[in-house]
Amino acid sequence: MFTGGVVQVIDSLLIPPSNLTSSTQAFNYTSFEGAVYEAKKVDTYSNTPNVTIFVPSNEAFQALGPAISAMTSDELAHVLDYNVLPSLIYSTGLTNGTKLATLAVENVTVLHSGNNVFINSAQLLTSDILIANGVMHVIDNVLNPAGPGAQPNPQIATQAAVFASASPVQDLPFTSALPCTVSCPVSSTSGVSGPGTGSAGAKTTSSASVKSTGSISTSSSKAQAVAMARETGFGAAGLMAALGGAVLMV
Repeated sequence: MFTGGVVQVIDSLLIPPSNLTSSTQAFNYTSFEGAVYEAKKVDTYSNTPNVTIFVPSNEAFQALGPAISAMTSDELAHVLDYNVLPSLIYSTGLTNGTKLATLAVENVTVLHSGNNVFINSAQLLTSDILIANGVMHVIDNVLNPAGPGAQPNPQIATQAAVFASASPVQDLPFTSALPCTVSCPVSSTSGVSGPGTGSAGAKTTSSASVKSTGSISTSSSKAQAVAMARETGFGAAGLMAALGGAVLMV
């Protein structure tokens, strides 16, 4: 106790929840994250306050294959909206028989069987993962707004997909839609003119690779030497000699 309150001692530093994309990356729900990018729903799901998101596992997306990966962006957005609630519901609020409104308007239904909890026919795998603007619950199937009445069969371990023409695939759908963060190809352009070019705005383009450390390596040292020569008063050849022939790295 202290004047005005009480101190509680804990064994680790409390860290605020991350945003949706950082959280899905951290827990490796990459197909769902990629689908959110593909459907252009990142801003909506990340900025809407107090959301509940039922995140299908990677295996749930693999079980559907082309049945979902071949959808248009708008069709995919409608499916994902059916996996998002505009209200904050923790696992304690997922009571048996409750109907919950989604962003796709249609309701989902919570069903209990023994110790198992189902959202429509999708089983709840992991609950109450906090994100910056709400909470995530992981489920083993993608919820389908075209089949809001899907019921589980508690006697089997894995529920059947609720999309027509579902065809399992090995690759993770939608991961190609994820933004590049490591070893990304880039182009660098410098507006320099070398001797005899006759153009004041000649461009030199080179490919580089951005690593996770943020460093960039490039082979355009000759053009850089010319640019530096202008600023230092050295000729390009003199500058390279002054540098001892070292290769410039930017």
